[in-house]
Amino acid sequence: MKKLIKVNAARHSIRILCALGIALPLTYYVSATKQGWLPFATIIVMFTATGSALYQGLLRFFLITVIVVIGSLIFSPTYLLYMRMYDVVLGALVGILANIVILPDRVDFECRTAFIPILQSYVSYFSALVALLLQRDLLGAEREKINVEKKLQQLPEWVYEVGFDVTLQKGYRYFFMKVGQIGEVLFAMHHLARYPFSDELLNTIREPLLQCVIRVEQFIVALIRVLELKKLTEGIVDFGAELMEIEEKFKVIVPPALEVAEVAKDYVYLTEFIYDLRDLRSSLLRLTEALR
Repeated sequence: MKKLIKVNAARHSIRILCALGIALPLTYYVSATKQGWLPFATIIVMFTATGSALYQGLLRFFLITVIVVIGSLIFSPTYLLYMRMYDVVLGALVGILANIVILPDRVDFECRTAFIPILQSYVSYFSALVALLLQRDLLGAEREKINVEKKLQQLPEWVYEVGFDVTLQKGYRYFFMKVGQIGEVLFAMHHLARYPFSDELLNTIREPLLQCVIRVEQFIVALIRVLELKKLTEGIVDFGAELMEIEEKFKVIVPPALEVAEVAKDYVYLTEFIYDLRDLRSSLLRLTEALR
């Protein structure tokens, strides 16, 4: 039950039930029309995205108001308009207050539980991309790509909803953007890793590249521990040293006077792959900055 209460969908359902528990007796005792406008308004204003209870609740209240005013002026006597608006205002007040006060959305928990599976899928995907590059494991890379795509569909897009808590917008949207950027970098690396590089070229960077896999896994595991609000037992070490080693070894074997038209494709594609490695490192580092 405690775990269920942490989930915003469950908290939202409980809020609606509590608000109805207040609205229904009010309908019986203080409603002007006794026609259900009060509980109707209560429920409608509560259908808001995570973190947007006040703004979107008011937006829905104004929408109901417009509908009631227009409908009443056309189809009903004027005195019914005032009675209905009394019920709508009272119902909306109950709904908005319930959304804000009763088990309010845990935006932090919802984001953390959404981002952790995505980061875990990135670890497997990067490992599969290196296996694709070095061992031609096409099926493994495709399988992990599909998994990442599914996980990315679960990103908390409500952080971009109009009315999302202004005090949280900048930080959460930045983190959201950086998590998405890492996925884009990995997809670009996947495209390059499919190219059949020569064994001589791959053997040159094999060892530091395999070490990168270990470092990326350690780095993301550390990020996940932070998201889980756990203490790190040791500092985070990225793969900067391994990346530098890859670049140095690659420079040794690259032909002099590098010109795209004259150099074999595998040199060009591997150069791009190394650039993407650098972008991956940069994106991961910026992700840690967003957690501070």
